[in-house]
Amino acid sequence: MDIGTLVNSVFEQYRLFNEYHPILGSIATAQVIFPMADALSQLITDKKIDGKKIRYTAIISPLYGLMSYGVMRTGNFVGEHINSHPLAM
Repeated sequence: MDIGTLVNSVFEQYRLFNEYHPILGSIATAQVIFPMADALSQLITDKKIDGKKIRYTAIISPLYGLMSYGVMRTGNFVGEHINSHPLAM
């Protein structure tokens, strides 16, 4: 199996998981992305990584995932129901 097939397979599994479990998918994505982004920003600005800050970010990442899911659902609600109203247009 080459690397392209492996990456495509992992992405398809991730996409299917998000399709069937959107809230858990948002939480899992936030749990990976936010601590990695925090570590990268610390490396860029401070040239070192503070483990306490990374742990704090990892602890509150599920809340970020829930909030981002809620914001996306709110945007979908607004787009589906309010934009078609003539006053909102």
